[in-house]
Order: sequence, then C-alpha cells, then structure tokens
Amino acid sequence: MKLKFAQLAQNLQSSLQGCYWIAGDEPLQARDAADMIRQATREAGFSEREVHDADRQFNWDILHHAASSMSLFSDKKLIEIRLGSKPDDTARKALIEYLESPPEDTILLLQTPRLDAAATRSKWFQSIEKHCAFLPLYDIDPGQLNDWLRARLQRYQMSATPDAIRLIAERTEGNLLAADQEIEKFYMLFGAGSELDLDAVSQSVTDNARFNVFALIESCLAGNTAKALTTLQRLREEGNELLYILAMVARELRQLLAMKVQMEQGSPMGSVLKSFRVWGNRQQAVEAALQRHSKQSLSRLLAGLHAIDAGAKGLRPGDTWATLEKLVTSLCTNR
Repeated sequence: MKLKFAQLAQNLQSSLQGCYWIAGDEPLQARDAADMIRQATREAGFSEREVHDADRQFNWDILHHAASSMSLFSDKKLIEIRLGSKPDDTARKALIEYLESPPEDTILLLQTPRLDAAATRSKWFQSIEKHCAFLPLYDIDPGQLNDWLRARLQRYQMSATPDAIRLIAERTEGNLLAADQEIEKFYMLFGAGSELDLDAVSQSVTDNARFNVFALIESCLAGNTAKALTTLQRLREEGNELLYILAMVARELRQLLAMKVQMEQGSPMGSVLKSFRVWGNRQQAVEAALQRHSKQSLSRLLAGLHAIDAGAKGLRPGDTWATLEKLVTSLCTNR
C-alpha cells in the first residue's frame, strides 16, 4: 500500500500496519514520519523498541528471531531497521520471508534512501510493498513551499504575513530542515499565537545574541553540558548582559518546576507538555529535563539563580559568571 506523507497521520489513526517503509532522502519528512509512527505504536501498546543500522554485514536473522521468540508475556515491539542503500538480495529475502507471516505483536519500520523507478517496478519490491505501508518522500515543489511554511507555522500555533513567508522561503532556499529550525527559533523568540511580519523575520536573523541565549537554554534542557558551557562562554565574551541571561534561564526553570508539580500530582507528561504548549523538536529536550530533575532539584536551581542575580546586582560577593557556569552544569546533569 502506497501512502503520501500527508496521508500518514490519518492512516495511523484508523489502523496500524504490520510494516511501514519510509523511502526518501529529505531528512525532515523522514524524521517526522518516523516520529509519527513511533508515537502511534507507543499509544497502541508497543512499548518495546529495537533499532538496527543495517550494513552489508547485518544479520537479518533478527527478523526470524522476532517472529519466533515473542510469547504471551512479552511486550509488543517496534523493530526499526535503517538501511544506507536499497535492500540487497539477502535483505530482500529476509524481508519477504518475514512479511509473509509476521508476528501480531511486532511492527517493522524500514527506513531507506529514495528508490529509483526501476526498483519500484521490480518483483522483489512488489513482494515487499504488498505487505507494507510504503511511504516515498519527495522534496517539496518550490511552488508549494509557501503553503508548507504556513502549515509548519500552524504546528507551533503561529502565523506569518505573505512577505514574511516569502523571506523565510528565500533564506532557507527550499531546505525543509533549515526552515523548520528557523520556525522553531521564531517560536522561542515570539511564542505561540504570534504573527510574524517582515520586520520580525528580518530582525530575528540579526539578533544572534538573543538567539544564543535560547540556544544555551535548549542545550541545558537536552543535557548537553559541553555545548551549554561553550555557548555561555561565547555570550560572556561578546559582552552580553548577564541579567538578561539570568531572566531567561529563570523563566525556563519556573516553567519546568510548574510542569514537574503537575506531573507529581498525577498528570501524564504528554498532557502536561500539551498544556504548556511544548511543541516540535523542543518536546524531546523538555522531556529529558523533566525526567532528569525532581521538583526539589529544580527548586534548588531556581534559588541558586536568585543568588546569582543578587550578585550581579552587587548585593552579594563572588564571581557571578563562574557561579552561573556551575548552575548550568547542574541543570544539564542534575549533579
């Protein structure tokens, strides 16, 4: 069964297939499609996940073991196999044998580069495709890019004027991953509910200092200590205002603490993230921070930030930048 990218969400809502095959070189659509499939399978109870990068030496017997080793007491499983090229003879044989009688408690997710026309007309492809939801990915046509940008902004609950849309399209030159990163930056700068105009888009590109503060926060949330400290050092060397950095980090800590309180009161993480409008790529980093920290550790970090703020205002002695480095490390690691 062949699916278009735009059809995937509805297909996943109606029923899950035993196999999904994502074929394409456009990285953002490939990532989004895989994420949608993972989320749908998790919600359907496929709580176990195996990921394999298949090279020429890959042992395809794992499919045979998956079909024969699951028991009534095993978790449902999602098996992901990522191939750097189209399937060779060994892979084709293993896939066809597996898909002719797949286990009910396992879903297979294949990811390959784009297939040429000759491959899609081959007998081996048809033997696999008839058991799969096949999702070929294509680059967005330049004439459709503006509509794609509007739809992407809507995912972040944002909009933009026609002139702003055209400027984003010009600066990203059809690179969807770059466009998504720009939109995520706009979301961090302006927030949900914003309408971007030409001035806002133009200014955000030159407002590197402000964006670097957001990059610092995102690194802290994701637990990337080295990147966070490097970004903080760059902000210091460029003469950025310490109080502004403290205010932005404090805002993030307060939101994390509020989310953690709701979670400890019994709210599931998914609904908490939704209520705080945490969308897109940022969701994974926020989830990591919430899993890493407790309500108590976040409260300690917030108190430490207030102490640094007092030092920056001359109310307490000490090296405020050095103290902030320690706090950033603690936010990244919970140590």
